[in-house]
Amino acid sequence: MVRALYSGMSAQVRVPGSSPIRFPICNGTRQGCPLSPLLFLLSLEPLLAAIRDHPEIRGVQVGGESFTVSAYADDILLTLTDPISSLSHLRPVLSDFGEIAGFRINYTKSCAMPLYMSHTDTASIESGFGFRLAPSELSYLGILLTANPTALYSKNFTAMVRQIKGDLEHWCDKPISWIGRIHSVKMNILPRILFLFQTLPLLLTRRDLAGLQQAIDSFIWQNKRHRVARRILYRPKTRGGLGLPNLYLYYCAAQLTQVVAWHSSASTRRWVALENAFMFPDRPDLYIWLPRASRPILRTTCPSILTSLRLFDLARTKFELMGAPSPLTPLLRNREFPPGLRASDVRGLAGVGLLRYRDLYRNGRLITFSELQERGDLSPSSFFRFLQIRHFATTQMLERIS
Repeated sequence: MVRALYSGMSAQVRVPGSSPIRFPICNGTRQGCPLSPLLFLLSLEPLLAAIRDHPEIRGVQVGGESFTVSAYADDILLTLTDPISSLSHLRPVLSDFGEIAGFRINYTKSCAMPLYMSHTDTASIESGFGFRLAPSELSYLGILLTANPTALYSKNFTAMVRQIKGDLEHWCDKPISWIGRIHSVKMNILPRILFLFQTLPLLLTRRDLAGLQQAIDSFIWQNKRHRVARRILYRPKTRGGLGLPNLYLYYCAAQLTQVVAWHSSASTRRWVALENAFMFPDRPDLYIWLPRASRPILRTTCPSILTSLRLFDLARTKFELMGAPSPLTPLLRNREFPPGLRASDVRGLAGVGLLRYRDLYRNGRLITFSELQERGDLSPSSFFRFLQIRHFATTQMLERIS
């Protein structure tokens, strides 16, 4: 199949008034070829694996795991410790890969952001490796990563709001119907805002978005009196509205998708493994299902975790997502069950999947310890912990019924 697609490739350019002439494609793939991204992924992954597995290229150590490299297509982001030594071993890896794959790194366009480094080491990176230094901010995939985390808001969100407001003022006098203006917001403004919502863990409120929402309203009506009530303007089309985006609801939805991702396997999403490590000994996919009074003290200051937790708690209260306890309520790291607060005491039971209330049941009945042993090796001492957990869960359920 690959040979059929890429053997003897040719193309032609249609020019009105002249006969098209075919020419061979000797390098690369056709524009828009559906197999192109997969081929690039297959060719780039050996480089990423070589960087991750190299013992002298040291990444950031969190929770016993090393986080060294991230990549989106050919945009590669390295997070290195001991940078002088790591970069000296990285250069040969990049050079060898380039000789084989034809992939070249443009060092003059590559930036390095030194964090907590001496002036001597910083100067060595610039002179010895050819990287441009970005001491305060670094652009990656259209986002400005700042050395000071508190500057993320002003460098990204504030700048985006300023640019969008300027665009709306420029378009305000254009001869476009108000229905067309709603479509313009959906097609041009909303994607830009959503990209920022989905890539940065900024903690925003309705007040933060009120000015931008007002600018959109003014653009729709060309700074004139509203002809349609706001509740109809923002109501979905399926309910008789016009579907103008409510920015705060889009922001909440974008952040809550991260909560869904917490429940996926950490091996398939590296950032889930990173956030799990930041919350150790707790886990975000378990912590959120505990009532606030039953949660252990939160040990992380990671902004993405804190933002998602805050919005999930708001949504859980508003929409009454669960009672207490629910089948998803964790048995471990639950302050109402003190024996489960020490991760070392219940590691064996957690390893066989005994994490939530629902894990104690099979086909509507309580499982036995023998059935639990079928899931993996358990020491005899785990039997006592199992009895404690089962007694705690059944007591909680009885109290809820009564």
